[in-house]
Amino acid sequence: MNIRITQLSLFDEPAPAMLGGVPTCSMDHVKPRKAKYRVYFKNGNCRDVCGWCVKRYQAGGDSAKITERIEKLTKKLLKQDG
Repeated sequence: MNIRITQLSLFDEPAPAMLGGVPTCSMDHVKPRKAKYRVYFKNGNCRDVCGWCVKRYQAGGDSAKITERIEKLTKKLLKQDG
């Protein structure tokens, strides 16, 4: 088997949405990161992000104009998702 094909196939699987029962950041990272915030957008969508990525959506960030609100993830909020 070609070693290069084997190496590339290691990265075919996307990062898990949940890591041990904890949601992961929906942005691209080398390793899965724990999501700490939920960002709600003006178009009605939302995204779970880590503490590093939430800076993009806060005032002064490059995506602040499309953000409606930001909430810290809590157990109560996670239970509502199902």
